[in-house]
Amino acid sequence: MDIYLIRHGAIKVEAGVCYGRLDLSLTDAFREEAESLKAFLPDNPDRIVYSSPLSRCMILANLLSNGPVKEDDRLLEYPFGHWEGLKWDDIDKTEFDSWHESYIDRPGPGGESYRDLYQRAAAFMAEISSQSADTVLVLTHTGVIRAILCEILSIPLDKSFRIRVDYASATKITWTQSPPQVEYINRIA
Repeated sequence: MDIYLIRHGAIKVEAGVCYGRLDLSLTDAFREEAESLKAFLPDNPDRIVYSSPLSRCMILANLLSNGPVKEDDRLLEYPFGHWEGLKWDDIDKTEFDSWHESYIDRPGPGGESYRDLYQRAAAFMAEISSQSADTVLVLTHTGVIRAILCEILSIPLDKSFRIRVDYASATKITWTQSPPQVEYINRIA
């Protein structure tokens, strides 16, 4: 089975804004990004498509799917809770610093920890890896893609931010053997 982890396209958001689960609009470059991905990905009519429920993923998922898209909350981005929509500079520095010292296991105010995100992403991968599909597309977010790569490559979570994940990029995992193989990361069509 070939699994393609695909990050949503570029979004409309002011620089310096904290977002994770905000349902943000895609930029005008979206159509071009979608067409490039369609041309790049294998044209398998039986592929299964999963998506985060946020519109920035679902819009692209629907364009790439040959059938119904399977929404899965485990593919949602890291929630920053009460900080969502605030400028990073406007977040109380003491509160932020306290969270940042232990963000792997400590949730932000009203959010979840990075380990919680990792566990739901790993559970998702364990579930889909048992399917018999040849091709699976997973439309999701940077945090989820990094967490999945940490699981597959046995990378400590605190090192995951060294992995770059661009908008409208694909990461390919081949799951025909154990352990699964990462074919490429962050490829842009």
